[in-house]
Amino acid sequence: MLIEEYKSLAKASKHSSKPCWLGALLVTTLVFCLFTSRLCLADSYQRLLEITSNPDVTIAPFTTDGCSGGMSTLWSLFDQSPVWEYCCILHDKVYWQGGTAQQRLKADNNLQQCVIQAGYPRLADLMYHAVRAGGGPCTGLPWRWGYGWPHCTLIE
Repeated sequence: MLIEEYKSLAKASKHSSKPCWLGALLVTTLVFCLFTSRLCLADSYQRLLEITSNPDVTIAPFTTDGCSGGMSTLWSLFDQSPVWEYCCILHDKVYWQGGTAQQRLKADNNLQQCVIQAGYPRLADLMYHAVRAGGGPCTGLPWRWGYGWPHCTLIE
């Protein structure tokens, strides 16, 4: 229903309808996330704590994709790994285990510093902001904080 409203607004504009309604949807989503992110993150850290405190739940064996976002995959096309991939694997090890919000912030700062020390300060900043924005706990995403723990979603 909301998408149909965006489409009708887009048709009324002078510009192409597809980019307009998609842009409006994106802005609405971002505004919603800004207003609810603190509440959602607090709930998700609490949910992760409940899972990790349950003696009947065990963490899965460690896995890594190297650098998420396709970086390792892209480099593999050239039979190489990113120069900073070891930073990502160390970061993944901490993300796999999860923990508190402060531990996540420290892990993200460590990733940023590691990539800077590898000689890529601009990329380090981009990676830092990407993991801060998309790496929260209990999202169901494979790169989430605490990804080694099963059933970490806010919806039970």
